Amino acid sequence: MKGVLDGRDYPVIGIPIYKSEEWAELRQKQEKLLGSDQTDQQDLRRYFQLFLKLYEVEEPSLKVRPDDPQLAPPSFYSETFVPGWVESAREVIEQDKLIEESSKDEGRGEIDEAKLMRIIEWLSKTIS
Repeated sequence: MKGVLDGRDYPVIGIPIYKSEEWAELRQKQEKLLGSDQTDQQDLRRYFQLFLKLYEVEEPSLKVRPDDPQLAPPSFYSETFVPGWVESAREVIEQDKLIEESSKDEGRGEIDEAKLMRIIEWLSKTIS
């Protein structure tokens, strides 16, 4: 995925889900014959813990059952993404107000200098 972790490698894993113990055993024997045994759970857990620590990524929390209590979003989202979303929403609201004001002025033939300055100021903030 382009852009994930600033272009650095990230873990891609598959979680084997088998229909029965026989299917799991067949897969294990296949991997053993091919020389590619699966990593055990402890190795995988340690890998992810170290990865999260080194890349400074918050450990994810997942609900296990639908009736489990609601989880708070990671602080990274509330500290990084939410302020950006709020600012984007504010810009859209401001843009809508400017469009509404300018549509009211149509037909009058004059442009209110204060309104024009607000539009220019808004555009300069949006572009930069």
